[in-house]
Amino acid sequence: PSPSRPVIALSAIMLLTQKATSLALDIHEGLVPLQLGQGLLQHALSLCSYLLFFPALLGGPLCAFSRFQAQAELAYYGHWALDEALLEVAGFGPEPGQGDLSACDLWALETTHRLAVFTRTWNKSTSRWLRRLVFQRCPAQLLLATFAFSAWWHGLQPGQVFGFLCWAVMVEADYRIHPFLSARATSQGVKLLYRGTTWVFTQLIIAYILVAVEAESFSMLCQLWTSCSSILPLSYGFALLLLLLSKKLKQN
Repeated sequence: PSPSRPVIALSAIMLLTQKATSLALDIHEGLVPLQLGQGLLQHALSLCSYLLFFPALLGGPLCAFSRFQAQAELAYYGHWALDEALLEVAGFGPEPGQGDLSACDLWALETTHRLAVFTRTWNKSTSRWLRRLVFQRCPAQLLLATFAFSAWWHGLQPGQVFGFLCWAVMVEADYRIHPFLSARATSQGVKLLYRGTTWVFTQLIIAYILVAVEAESFSMLCQLWTSCSSILPLSYGFALLLLLLSKKLKQN
């Protein structure tokens, strides 16, 4: 039998030629405007990611650049899925149960009613790294130190500082609110109401934090802070304060 590597390489080159000419025609016909204001590197990255999108190099129908760009910008787990797939192809797949996007982790992310569980499961490899580097070595204020370090590591933009510190407060509130509520959810109906309501709260708080982290200026952050979206995080913070005061009064 003849070696298969030249055949695979030829197929990839044929598909790459097809994508490159299709993209060139889209640009020539004005279907894909060149947004030079974005910066050369930022714009070239999306073009290169489309041309080197490896599933399309293995075969299949031609995917238009506009569709690829929209899917890459809206896909919730797109980057992680691509990373894990590339590692699998290279032979460096995650160990069993250690992947960021295993079926179990996706189910936990989408169904958990605990903000703390979502935080540990979201980008699991980074969570393990932060736990090992900061959380397990910090003498006090473990959550605050871990999230503050994460904000610094991400770049210390205004939205990142606010978002990660808010995240730390929300996780601390989650640790204290859920034992208080679950102890009082005795009947099946109340348990269902408790889990459903806290699931919605978890999703809304995570969405709020992600919007805050992506804020690029103080004006955008102030607009978010003064919106009605801040009611739920403020409520969690207020509930945390009440529970801490109640615990302190009981100790005294």
